[in-house]
Amino acid sequence: MKKLSSLVKKQTINILLITYIIHGQIPKMLLRFNIILLSIFLTSCASESLVQTEQEISSVRQEAINSDKSPENLLVEYESKLLALGEEPLSFYAPLNFQQASERVAKAKKQFNKSTSDSIKNSKFELISALRNLDKAASNKHAVKLHLKTADTHFAELITLQTPTLLPVDFAKIQHKFSNLIKLIENGKIQEAIKQEPDFIKDMIQIEIEALKASHLGQSVTYIKQAKENDADDYAPASLKEAENLLHLTQDFIQKSYRDRHAISEKSEATLKSAKKLYFISKESLAIHKNTNEEIENKIISSYAFLRELETSLSIKPIQISEYSEHRDELLKQIKSKQLEAKIAIDALQTREKEAPQKIIPVISSKPTPQIIMSQETNKAVLPELFMQNSYSDTNDIEEENLEFDAIEIVK
Repeated sequence: MKKLSSLVKKQTINILLITYIIHGQIPKMLLRFNIILLSIFLTSCASESLVQTEQEISSVRQEAINSDKSPENLLVEYESKLLALGEEPLSFYAPLNFQQASERVAKAKKQFNKSTSDSIKNSKFELISALRNLDKAASNKHAVKLHLKTADTHFAELITLQTPTLLPVDFAKIQHKFSNLIKLIENGKIQEAIKQEPDFIKDMIQIEIEALKASHLGQSVTYIKQAKENDADDYAPASLKEAENLLHLTQDFIQKSYRDRHAISEKSEATLKSAKKLYFISKESLAIHKNTNEEIENKIISSYAFLRELETSLSIKPIQISEYSEHRDELLKQIKSKQLEAKIAIDALQTREKEAPQKIIPVISSKPTPQIIMSQETNKAVLPELFMQNSYSDTNDIEEENLEFDAIEIVK
C-alpha cells in the first residue's frame, strides 16, 4: 500500500510538472484539484486491498503445519508457478492478488536468515498464502475474459493500433478504467463490473477513433503545419485550402466509419499526397519570394536546361526556344506522340505473332524396341565358329550362308 501511495504521488507530481511546462505556471485551481484528486485516489486504494478472512488464515496455518516442504522449496514452487502463469498477465488481470502475493513473498524472504521455528512457520505461512494468491489471480483472469469479453477484446485492439505510443495520456486513462473493472471482479462484484462495461466501451471507441486519426493522418497534419510555417496562407492559398478540406473530410469519415480500415487507408493516402504537394509548393513559393534576382535567373536557366536534357534522352527533335510553358507543352506533346507510336508498333508485332502459322513438330514414337532371344540352334547357324573345336578357322574369310531364322523368338 505504501508503494502504491508513493507511485500515485509521483504521478500527480508529473501531472503538475507537465502543466507547468505547458502553461508556464500551475494555476491555483488546478493545484487544488490535483490535491483533492490525490486524496480521493488514496482513499479508494485503501478499500481496494484484499482482506484475508479468518477461515482462510486458519486454513493456511493448518497447511503450513502439515506441509513437510521447507520455505526454500515453497519459494521455488512459487517462482515456477509464476513463470508458468506469466507475471505480466497476472499483474494486469488480477492486480490485487498479484500485489498481495509479491508482498507476502518479500516478507517470507526476510525470515530466511533466521533459523527459529517461528521464522520458519511465518515464512511457510506467507509463501503458501502467496501460492493461493496466484491461483486466485489465474481464476480472476479467466473471469475477466468471460464476463468482460467485449471490453477485453476492444482493449487488445487499442494496443494493436499502438495507442500507448500515439496517445499515451489517453491510453493511461483507459487502462486505469479497465483496471477498476477488473478489481471489481477480483472483489467478487461481477454484476457491477458488467453494468459499467458499456460506458467503458464507449470511451474506448472514442480513443480508437483518435488513435486512427493520429496513425493515418499524423504525417498529413505535420506537412500542413510546416506549409503554414512557410506562409502557405499567402504563397499557396489554393493548395492549402485543398489539403485542409481533404484532411477534414477524412477526419469526418474516420469518426463515422472507424471500422472501415480499407477506405480509411485510401482516403488517408490521398490526404497525405495533397498535404505533401502543399508543403513543397509552399516551400518553393517562399523561396522565390526570398531569392535574389540572380538566384531566380539561375533557377529559370536550370529549368530550360532540364527540358533540353529530356529532349536528348528521349531522342526528340530539338524544340526551338520559346516561352517556358509553350516549350514544356510542346515537349509533352512529342513524348505522348512517341508513346503512341511505340504502342502501335507493339500491337502490330503481337498481331503478326498471333496470325503466323503454327509449326507442327513431329512426334517421335517412344515405342520400345523388341528384344530378340535366340535359341542354341540359331546361335549355331549365325555363329558356327563358337561351336567348333577350333575357335578360329584357318582363313580369315567367312563364307556367307543362307540362314533361316525360324528359331528366333521376339519378345515385345
